Amino acid sequence: MIVGAWTYALLSTALGLVYPTYCSMKALRSQTKEDDVQWLTYWVLYAIFHAVIIVPDYTVSWLPLYYELKLCFLAWLALPRFKGAEFLYKKHLEPFLKENEGKIDQSIDKALAGLKTIKSEDLRQYATTAYQKVTGVVEQVQGAAAKEAPKEAPKEAPKEAPKEAPKEAPKEAASRAEETAETDKPHAE
Repeated sequence: MIVGAWTYALLSTALGLVYPTYCSMKALRSQTKEDDVQWLTYWVLYAIFHAVIIVPDYTVSWLPLYYELKLCFLAWLALPRFKGAEFLYKKHLEPFLKENEGKIDQSIDKALAGLKTIKSEDLRQYATTAYQKVTGVVEQVQGAAAKEAPKEAPKEAPKEAPKEAPKEAPKEAASRAEETAETDKPHAE
């Protein structure tokens, strides 16, 4: 492995975000439509790439040259010389959208309609339910861990009998009481 996860993160940010963002800003200022289409197409495919790549990142990232292949794919997608984004869009995404656009629009409209009816009470209820589920899972995990832990009786320190204050002789107690009574009397002036 030549490129590790941290190096990939740095290089993919430069290649997949910084460079395309700069080119997109330049395209916005230009008068031609060609560069606008290229960068808009890139951003659509980059978003799809970012959403889909989560699964391989957790399942096959251990493969040799995995990060290098991802960088090559980003370069192919982003660099105008290769026009990878345009190729993928025209060859795969556009036919898929033509076939399923109505279904996708209906799903989006349904989701947006559902969002319009949400009230703050609903959000509070969802949050409470989510919190209860999470704490329930945590308690189950902690309970399972406690059951699996070896059961040893806790070692207790031997209990000592409470120490009693030494008892004073009756004469000493009486003399002390007299001293206290004399110091508590108000002084006459």
